[in-house]
Amino acid sequence: LPQWLSEKKKKSLRKDEEYKSRIELIQDLEFDVASQRLRLSRDGKFLAATGVYPPQVKVYELSELSMKFERHMDCEVVQFDVISDDYSKMVFLQADRTIELHAKFGTYYKTRIPRVGRDMVYDPVSCDLVIGGSSSEVYRLNLEQGRYLKPYTVLSEAVNCLDRSTVHGLLAMGTEAGSVECWDARERRRAGVVDVASAVSHGVSSGTRDGPVDEDVTAVSFEADVCVCVCVCVRARARACACVRVRVTRE
Repeated sequence: LPQWLSEKKKKSLRKDEEYKSRIELIQDLEFDVASQRLRLSRDGKFLAATGVYPPQVKVYELSELSMKFERHMDCEVVQFDVISDDYSKMVFLQADRTIELHAKFGTYYKTRIPRVGRDMVYDPVSCDLVIGGSSSEVYRLNLEQGRYLKPYTVLSEAVNCLDRSTVHGLLAMGTEAGSVECWDARERRRAGVVDVASAVSHGVSSGTRDGPVDEDVTAVSFEADVCVCVCVCVRARARACACVRVRVTRE
């Protein structure tokens, strides 16, 4: 409630059902063509959004329901994350293989990765920025040391999506081969592999007779200690999709 309201008015509004069920819109929450990604700061006070065209990022202050600032980018943003409690530290993975770090004043540092990136996730414990893409190597950029570390090497030719569990710290990597690999960041080793594509490939194979099957894990996310994966299998004109839930424990 606004601070300038009297205590009597505040008490009456707290019991007003119509006031409690109202919808408030954030001003200027729009892009000329499309919005790609949204992120909420850890303190819950700021919303960051990327979109096109031109490529840009906008940050909104939720308490004021208005835009705090906007910045134009050199290239489209594939993925980004807010790595501080507020909006002061953000990292962007761009379509031209650039990793761009931002501070409160704007662009702080730029670096590039060898292959095109598709997704990234930040590990606050080790300060590693983990980037997966069109390569079997998953790059690790340590933001504390300011250098690249030895990459993870997956069994597939490419990685589509990444996520990190806040419960046990395992990294889940969804691959082009239709599998999800879980890696232990402490020991930097593969903890296990889940063949997600087998849950849907049979449905595609029975529907068509000819043509190769493309199996991709397109999304992966942790809900507590449960890893939720979305796998898409395509053969010719047939398509099947499944959402698989796997309970992952760390020993």
